[in-house]
Formats: sequence, structure tokens, C-alpha cells
Amino acid sequence: MVIVGHGQEAYAVGTAAIQNEMGILTQTASAVGVGGATTVVQKASIDGLQGQFVDSGRHGRREQEQSLTVGLDNIVRKAGGIGAAVGAQGFVGAQEQSEVTPRGTSTGSQVVYAAQFAAVAGGPCSNVVVKNSLDVTMGQSQIVTGHYLPRPCPPPCDP
Repeated sequence: MVIVGHGQEAYAVGTAAIQNEMGILTQTASAVGVGGATTVVQKASIDGLQGQFVDSGRHGRREQEQSLTVGLDNIVRKAGGIGAAVGAQGFVGAQEQSEVTPRGTSTGSQVVYAAQFAAVAGGPCSNVVVKNSLDVTMGQSQIVTGHYLPRPCPPPCDP
């Protein structure tokens, strides 16, 4: 099992921008057999990105972006001989980002759960292969201009 996570925060004149990202990867496999080849090959790739931009001042622009990409590959094979093999992979990932300004708050979050499983069994003349592939990409962004709306002028008003 692998647990990964990262976060970042940025602050400027009454504004806070906060991001967090986390993932848990699990992989398990088992192969038993007499004669022939009994194999399980597993590969996992995880790529996370976070970016923030906070411009100072009342009218400053604030931007946040997150992306999380996961690729899981699972190959289970029994060729010749007697035996069996199993392989399983799972991933749970979450992202959260918040912008807090004097005029309001915006928050976005995402959670994903992905899993795959394969099992094979074979006899003396078997040639059984199962290939699983799973790709997940999630992303989110926020842009806050920070401009204050002018107060309406009291009547009589001539814009």
C-alpha cells in the first residue's frame, strides 16, 4: 500500500487559497502452480499537479488548479502446467480547494474510487491471460476576479 499527498496554501491581503490532494494505492497478487508459467505483473502510475496564483490588493486575481491522473495495469497469466493466479489493484483519491475572500468563499472537492481484479486457472495445456487497464483523470479549477461590485447610488441617481 502506498499513501501520497500534498497541499499548499497562499495568502494575500485578506485572501486565503488552500489546496489539498491525497491518494491511497493498493496492489496485491498471488500465483501458484506446478509446471508452466504462472505470473502476475502490475504497474501503477500516479501524477498530481497543483498550481496557485494570488495577486495582492483588493482587486487581485486568484486562481487555483488541480489535476490527478492514475494509471493501473494488471496482467495475470497461466500458461502450461497446473495452477492459478490472481491480481487486484485499487485506488482512492481526493482533491479539495478553497478560496476565502472578504466577499465570500468558494470550495470544490472531488473523490474517486477505482478498482480492478483478475483471476485465472489452468491445466496442463492452458494458455490463459487476462489484461486489465484502468486510467482515471480528474481536475478542477477556480478563478476569482476579486473585483468589488460598486454600490448602487441612492435615488435620484443618474448613471
